[in-house]
Amino acid sequence: MARMPDKISLWESYSAILLRLVLPLSAVSVALLLLSSPVTPRDVMLNLSTDLITIIITVLYVDWVLRKHQETSWHDVHKYVSSEAGRAAHSFISSVATHLDLETELFPSPVPTNAIEIQQFVLSRAATIDRFKIEDALARLNTLKWARLMAKIRERRDEMGPLIAQFGPRLGRSRPPNQRCGISN
Repeated sequence: MARMPDKISLWESYSAILLRLVLPLSAVSVALLLLSSPVTPRDVMLNLSTDLITIIITVLYVDWVLRKHQETSWHDVHKYVSSEAGRAAHSFISSVATHLDLETELFPSPVPTNAIEIQQFVLSRAATIDRFKIEDALARLNTLKWARLMAKIRERRDEMGPLIAQFGPRLGRSRPPNQRCGISN
């Protein structure tokens, strides 16, 4: 994936707008000003201040409309990403529980039919498993079982990678790479 440059100069960002919009409009304005009947500096200042106020109000209004549209557009995306994150958390916890032989501690006997109820139940149960049972299960893992567990953890991490890469910045502030919790390959 191509890396975006950290800083883009003002000229690089706005050169097309400046060359195609600002300069031609400025030239037309100056030409019309010179061709018009005698204009006093007071008239020019009054006109400029009125235009400036109109532009500011327009920009603020357009910004507000665009923000509202963006919030509405991202609502469905937020629901999707939340659902996928819940599924991934459930899958991750299930994989770890299976490898540590803690399924009976984690999964309900009568399985709820609603996926959201299952995720909520499993996530709440995962937080209540006795720490000593987890420590004992970890102590019983041999090298092969550790390798399988780490492979599953990497698999779950790789599943979420594209989703996080695409929507992570939109979901909140991301941590710098040196502060992320990672699993070496």
